Amino acid sequence: MADITRKDVERRVKRGESLKEIDMTGLNLDDFNFEGAIFYKCKFSGSSINRSNFAFSRFEVCLLNDCEMQECNLQESSFVECDFSKTDLRD
Repeated sequence: MADITRKDVERRVKRGESLKEIDMTGLNLDDFNFEGAIFYKCKFSGSSINRSNFAFSRFEVCLLNDCEMQECNLQESSFVECDFSKTDLRD
């Protein structure tokens, strides 16, 4: 179960905050704008993140397993030591 709501994530990303050690398990983050966001040790397990914009974002040691991430913009984003096990990354 997620520690945070979609609205809270949106607000924090818009303010340019780095999100650290936040559990976003099972959240619907479809069509989300992650542009320029920084996530460290966050958990997105089982989340739906389709058609989202990850341009220029950074994810470090994040768990993105069993997610749906179809048709996302990954332009110049970085995923360092992240786990994408069983995640659907189709274009």
